[in-house]
Amino acid sequence: MRWMRCGGGALLGVLALLLLATPASGSLDEWSPADIRQFFLDHADCDIAVERIVDSGLIVDDLFDGRLDHEVLEKDLGVSSHIQRKRALEAVRVLDTKLTNAPGNFYEWRYANRRLCDFWLLPLSNAPKMLLLWLRYTDHDDPTGILEELDNVVDQTTFIDFWLTWTFVPSLPQFQLARQLQVAGMADTVIYLVAGSRVLLELLTATAVVMSGSVNLLFVTLRGELWLYTYSLFSFYVFWWFWPSFLLDLLFYSTIYIFMPFKIVYAARSSVGAIRKLWE
Repeated sequence: MRWMRCGGGALLGVLALLLLATPASGSLDEWSPADIRQFFLDHADCDIAVERIVDSGLIVDDLFDGRLDHEVLEKDLGVSSHIQRKRALEAVRVLDTKLTNAPGNFYEWRYANRRLCDFWLLPLSNAPKMLLLWLRYTDHDDPTGILEELDNVVDQTTFIDFWLTWTFVPSLPQFQLARQLQVAGMADTVIYLVAGSRVLLELLTATAVVMSGSVNLLFVTLRGELWLYTYSLFSFYVFWWFWPSFLLDLLFYSTIYIFMPFKIVYAARSSVGAIRKLWE
């Protein structure tokens, strides 16, 4: 048990160092309570005292994904006028649309779509077969940003190509997109290496299937993917509402730096173990 505690502490220490080494992702990262006040003053003609913003604990992450509403503006920020509250929410909606439709980088899109990015796409990316099905057969209402890129990679394939990819190398679209990602720090490199490792593992499994004729190998990880899909649903519809805003980056980077590499190691052990049993 002692080595487990030491290992857990080491992982948290490495994660903390990576978070500290991560550069600022964009201008929104640098918004102080005074900047938030200035935003509402400039775009909604709504003067909110800096002290109220500080006391309420409002940060820039709270502006998006429905976290800011009439009740927060009135009770926490002291905006008593209904008209001013409507102006403030409209200003946030306009900013949200701008960051979603024409982001300057990955992080600007993520700021406006934290829930979709961190609580749906990120966990679901560890279940590539389920992610492909969701992208292919779900209407996403004019997707933008990283979702648009993923959608294009999947939707531009033919019916036969899609199902061949889904069966043999479901991580290939993620690998293609990972080559273009520009995420702060080492995150894009980790995502690229994890996606590449998955593709190699899937090609190895596909080769074993062709040589042995055992189709069951292709579905060794499917049960785990169904579990991850269920977790992603829980994450998006439930977990999002309870996760503190100031810990959003911790969840994002711990998923990339710890969970995703762990998942590929676990998947490799499962697949390689099944292949070894096949040849014994």
